[in-house]
Amino acid sequence: MAHLSPSIAIAVAVGILVTALFLRLLMRRARLLFAFALLLVVGAVLVTKGPTGLRLGTHVGLRTWTPTSVGQIAHQFRFDAGAATLDLRSLHLPPSGSPYRVRSTVGFGQLKVIAPVGESIRVHATVGLGRVAVDGLPEQSGPRATVSEQVPGVVVPGVPTIDLVVAVSVGNLEVSRG
Repeated sequence: MAHLSPSIAIAVAVGILVTALFLRLLMRRARLLFAFALLLVVGAVLVTKGPTGLRLGTHVGLRTWTPTSVGQIAHQFRFDAGAATLDLRSLHLPPSGSPYRVRSTVGFGQLKVIAPVGESIRVHATVGLGRVAVDGLPEQSGPRATVSEQVPGVVVPGVPTIDLVVAVSVGNLEVSRG
């Protein structure tokens, strides 16, 4: 079975509804169909012209990642829609002169990152439309909400720095220490 992209599926549904709407207009009973067509058009616009980096696929629901080593943070943690948690409390990093980069994105929904206590954390968080909340920093909300700062907290001397790059297209993003 071939994979049908969301934008094509919505375009086909809009085409069918427009045809049905035209036929119903001829019979003067089109109010409800017009409302459905309008919702599909808005959906098509959001999918094709929505926040940058928006991807829809098969990763939907609830997801928790708990990396423990450098090798496990080498790739980007991605989730399409739902609630995702990136728990970094069990991450063991050897001392390094350069920061370790951890990247995660969510299309629609919520991303919660739990950073370890005592680690040096620099966060670069972006939400296309929604809210960014980082412990100890002012909350940002609205279109293109961004926080790019050091996460406040007591840092143990000599520990490596985690460079946290996280984004949510539409939804909420939360970074806390645990």
